Amino acid sequence: MKRVAIDVRMLHHSGIGRYIQDVVPGVMERAKDVEFYFLGSKTVLQDLPWCQTAHAKILAVDSPIYSLAEQLVLKKILPRDVDLFWSPHYNIPVFYRGTLLVTVHDVFHLAMQDVLPLHQKIYSRLMFSALKRKADAIISVSRFSKGELIRFADVTASTINVVHNGLNSFWFSQDSGSSPRAHPYLLYVGNVKPHKNIKRLLQAYKYIASECNHDLVIIGKKSGFITGESGLEQEYSGLEERVHFTGFISDAQLRNYYKHADLFVFPSTYEGFGFPPLEAMASGTAVLAARIGAVEEVCGDAVTYCDPYDVNDIATKMRYLLEENDQRYRMATAGQMRAEKYTQAKSVEETYAVLEKVLSTSG
Repeated sequence: MKRVAIDVRMLHHSGIGRYIQDVVPGVMERAKDVEFYFLGSKTVLQDLPWCQTAHAKILAVDSPIYSLAEQLVLKKILPRDVDLFWSPHYNIPVFYRGTLLVTVHDVFHLAMQDVLPLHQKIYSRLMFSALKRKADAIISVSRFSKGELIRFADVTASTINVVHNGLNSFWFSQDSGSSPRAHPYLLYVGNVKPHKNIKRLLQAYKYIASECNHDLVIIGKKSGFITGESGLEQEYSGLEERVHFTGFISDAQLRNYYKHADLFVFPSTYEGFGFPPLEAMASGTAVLAARIGAVEEVCGDAVTYCDPYDVNDIATKMRYLLEENDQRYRMATAGQMRAEKYTQAKSVEETYAVLEKVLSTSG
């Protein structure tokens, strides 16, 4: 029986956590002749059904990601009989000498180094250099990110397998409760980091706020990021009653926010895939998104695009879509059809095929 170790410490992180939750259990279900070691918090993992099966073992690792401690602990705790280590992020175990599969969600830490502090620049360069040398196979969640890996990390193209992320059926459900807000609203979902472009979103909203009765709801953590965007409060000064930060909410609450939003706005300047616009599309909400590589790849012609660096363009497109109900309806319908191309089942099947292929070549 083959043995696969998977680092699932980022289980509750926003993007990568959703990837782990959606993909790993499905892959495990298909790989019935494989024994899995799950690396993470024992307290968290022991309650998960997919960690309680006969061919699953938990290896307690609580070291923080991106730390020297994680490297030392991983070196110590990994069993010698592991045939494959699967890292769902680029923070690979540098001392591991066996077969290595890595999922890379984006190359932000190389492509956008101008917004990073020095220690993050150094860390990302070192880790991507190690990834290039050590990874036997890489899963990229978009063709765009594959190109970025080749461009910025000089990774051999044949090593990279493109497997798009997928949504589970939950996001396509027609069930929804009453609107979570008393007033109509525009919606943004994501972290407050510089490349998420919240500052320009707030500036654009300020341009049109007096012309519409929509509030702006921002779902995601407002603070706590090393590279978090500063000075946001001044951007909505005078509009405190209309700009709302929800903080963390459950998926059920998030889906309800999507469904009742009149427009979802996603002005990010860099993405490796872009879950939020796809979730909004699946929920039947019209989307205004930045015209950037991965978002265009995923959303196609089912959304309206804006220049994320042009506040006037963002504001103009927001105003247009709020005024044109028929266009919003057309985009919402097209978005749902487009989102149906990205299913969890397809993502799991293609990921399993990569894992099976890499396992077949492992020692």
